Amino acid sequence: METWIWLLLIDRIIAGTCPFTSKIGSVLNLITVIAVPVFCLLCFFFAQQWWYGLIALGLYFFVPLFIPKIDEHDVSNAYRVYSGIFSHANILVVILMYLSLFEVI
Repeated sequence: METWIWLLLIDRIIAGTCPFTSKIGSVLNLITVIAVPVFCLLCFFFAQQWWYGLIALGLYFFVPLFIPKIDEHDVSNAYRVYSGIFSHANILVVILMYLSLFEVI
């Protein structure tokens, strides 16, 4: 299976489970909020099959529906650390998604 599909799945899981980040992370996460839908649209044109774009859109819209919502007031400090680390790692995942789609890696 295409690597970018797995990376998109990881991105959606991280985006759904990591609501806390730093000030720098919030700026970079704003870029990923724009970059992921653009990535889904680019999948229609640059993926090996055009219908991979449908898979990308499906993952983009339906994966967050399966992630339970987190009450931000009842989380521990360990969860805040986890969220901070993985919200920064999410930026790397988005970069790897683009590189994988354009077959650089």
